[in-house]
Order: sequence, then structure tokens, then C-alpha cells
Amino acid sequence: MGVRPAPLGAIIKMWKLEKNSIYVDSRISPIFYGRYYDDLAAVTSNIRKARLICTSIETEDPDNRIKLTVDYPNTRNDYTPFLNMEVKIGKDGSLDTRLYRKPQKKLLTLHYSSHHPSSVKEHTI
Repeated sequence: MGVRPAPLGAIIKMWKLEKNSIYVDSRISPIFYGRYYDDLAAVTSNIRKARLICTSIETEDPDNRIKLTVDYPNTRNDYTPFLNMEVKIGKDGSLDTRLYRKPQKKLLTLHYSSHHPSSVKEHTI
């Protein structure tokens, strides 16, 4: 997503795949479904329905470039990563969130004399 039209392209492509798959398939009835650009979040009654959502969207892609994965908690007390947070649904239906950082393979830092704007340097952890 490095060029300016890329986010809009991701939104349009995912919407086209969704409208022809999960919105017309009566087997899929998620409790919640949401998307932020090309990151999807869904709450389903079981893992089979979660995988069915992924499969139905992937099969609509004519280029076979969309590959979706299912992240789900192993136990009721586990969190599931989504974007920059981890989410857990409580027994009462409440959402509990905490900050999530993806593990990095390389420890990269931003050199202070680089040509990035000062605000980027100041906010880089």
C-alpha cells in the first residue's frame, strides 16, 4: 500500500469480493463483520463459519491473490490480534482490548539524520 490510490483500490476490491460472496451466502451469518481496508474482523459462532467466510471471499478473487487467514483464541481467556490491538470477548459480551505489536524478524531503527520528517522520528518507538 505504498502509493496513494492503493488504499482506495483495496477498499473497492474487497467490497466487490464481499458483495458476491458473504452477503449472498445464507450459510454465513456472522454475529459481527467489519473491515478496515484489507483487514477483516468477524465474530462467528464457530471456527467452521470463520473459515467459510475466508474461503468464500478467496474464491471470488479472479487473480487468486487474496489469501486470508483465521486468527482465533484457543481458550476463552486468550486474545486475538487485529490491527494494532488484541481483542477478547468477555463472558458478558464485553470487549477487552490491549495494545499489540507484531513480532519483527529484524530489529530495525530509524537513524536520526535520515530525511524523514521530525514528527516521524519523534513518534517512532
